Amino acid sequence: MLSIRILSIKSVFALLLCVFLIVLFSYIFSWIVDENPTITDARTYYFYYDLLVSESVGNFANLLTLETGKTELGIYLTIYAFFSYFIADLQGFAFSCIFLVISLLAFFVYYSARKVDVEPLRSLGLVLFSVFIFALWYPSYASVLWVWRSHIAFTLLFIGMLNRRLFVCIIFLIASILFHYSSAFLAVVVGAIFLLNSRFQTISVGTKFFVSLVVGLGGSLLVGILKQAVATGDGVWESETNTGFFVYIYVFVFVAVQLFLLNQRRIFDIDLSTKELAMLGRIFCVVLFFLGLSATSINSHQDLMRIMQPAFVILPMAYLIFLNKSKSYVRLLLLALLAPGMIMGIKSAYVYWGGV
Repeated sequence: MLSIRILSIKSVFALLLCVFLIVLFSYIFSWIVDENPTITDARTYYFYYDLLVSESVGNFANLLTLETGKTELGIYLTIYAFFSYFIADLQGFAFSCIFLVISLLAFFVYYSARKVDVEPLRSLGLVLFSVFIFALWYPSYASVLWVWRSHIAFTLLFIGMLNRRLFVCIIFLIASILFHYSSAFLAVVVGAIFLLNSRFQTISVGTKFFVSLVVGLGGSLLVGILKQAVATGDGVWESETNTGFFVYIYVFVFVAVQLFLLNQRRIFDIDLSTKELAMLGRIFCVVLFFLGLSATSINSHQDLMRIMQPAFVILPMAYLIFLNKSKSYVRLLLLALLAPGMIMGIKSAYVYWGGV
């Protein structure tokens, strides 16, 4: 009885600490958004949120559709329903959106960890660590700071796809599409990958990874051709810096090291369960597909980050599975692997904070 009570106290403490960190990072990021006018997406979202406040839902839906060509009501209705009572300015709106983004990501980690039978207290520990990854690790941090609608949409979709009940999965899919239409495309990709992994057991994991990467590369070539076809001005899609190239190489190495650990798990004494292996197989197929799909976008940082965004939602979960099951010397390697992305994220936050 005493041990159960101690576990309950630890769980409550871990949960409260998670909430505290989510609130803290949401406040810091909302302050950055409010102070730095270069973060334009947030101001666009806030403009439409103000329209919702001043109009009926029906009128707002019509105006949103006329202005954007899409009826993506999800973020506006959700923020209005749960946070409207304290939103008085852009910072309050940004805080609400970022809090929702990180909270959903944290729930996704907890839900995924429980799906592979990680005990509740340890799952909360993984959630706690994931909050730092989602808030400070550059690939995730950049999306959390900038691209809220699609981040929420993709997280909802992944949560829904992990549920075995078709009805629940459909509900999450509809909800995700209301946040961002691109969820429909992602649902087709993830559905095909999940089908590939669950139905074709005779195909080796390595072959599935290779197929996912090659299909993504094929899609990337088509994306590159379409860019050239619709390009205006000088006809190129490029950033002024090499950030996209460095991010792509870093993520590629980040994934490659984990794939090596997966392949050599017996040598490194990483004891992965059948459920964990199945989840890692699905995660890396998705990640490799989007690594391939973004290959022709490395010269455009913003373009790359948007295409790779689904991978940045789920890749931390693969990392946490390895971290949870590895010995101390492998954990040091994993922490070293995470460090460059953390440094990039903290540096970026510092630059935005200073308004540079």
